[in-house]
Amino acid sequence: MHQEQAELTAHEVQNLNQNKYNDSAINADLIYQLLQRIEILEEKVEALSKNKAVVDLSLPEEVIEYHKVDGLSLIAAWRKHLGLTQKALADRLSVAQPTVAKFETAESVKISTLKRIAGALGIRYEQLC
Repeated sequence: MHQEQAELTAHEVQNLNQNKYNDSAINADLIYQLLQRIEILEEKVEALSKNKAVVDLSLPEEVIEYHKVDGLSLIAAWRKHLGLTQKALADRLSVAQPTVAKFETAESVKISTLKRIAGALGIRYEQLC
């Protein structure tokens, strides 16, 4: 399957080089699609070369909505998405509730702290960045 995609991509690039697409909007769209495919393939190759599975770091729509629409930090958005109170998260972290409130409103949080919070939420810390 990946080889077929690579061949298709090579064919599309060949078409671009031969100027078969004259409309600049089509060219821009095709180039954008090719770049996306290349990026995905590079990530898969890197993951496979490390003999690791590709990790999905996507965010649930609800988390995105809490973060982008409601203006919550990603920590608060994930906590709310998981149905946790600040107190419940604080208990999981063995800290006081006001500490969780500070984490949720801080401009930046140390990576080590993000890793602890992510562990308490059952997610990867990269999903809090």
